Amino acid sequence: MRAFHAGIKPTEEEEEGPVYVDNPGSCNPLQIGAELFMRFDSTNEPFMCPNCHSGKHQCFACKVEGSVGGSSSGLPEVFK
Repeated sequence: MRAFHAGIKPTEEEEEGPVYVDNPGSCNPLQIGAELFMRFDSTNEPFMCPNCHSGKHQCFACKVEGSVGGSSSGLPEVFK
């Protein structure tokens, strides 16, 4: 599993936990905003990116997207 920066910063602590705001200019490859991050932060369930949901991922070497679950030939195009 890979880890990514969320592009947010904490501002204050409330009863429910910390409050985050967007941090423009910081690393945020998944374009996750502070509001969405706070929902992820309040649950123990792992985040699944849109590519995980669709079963397509980018090859680390050539940067071309391919299916991980099998193409029309039935074989995976990329491996996780």
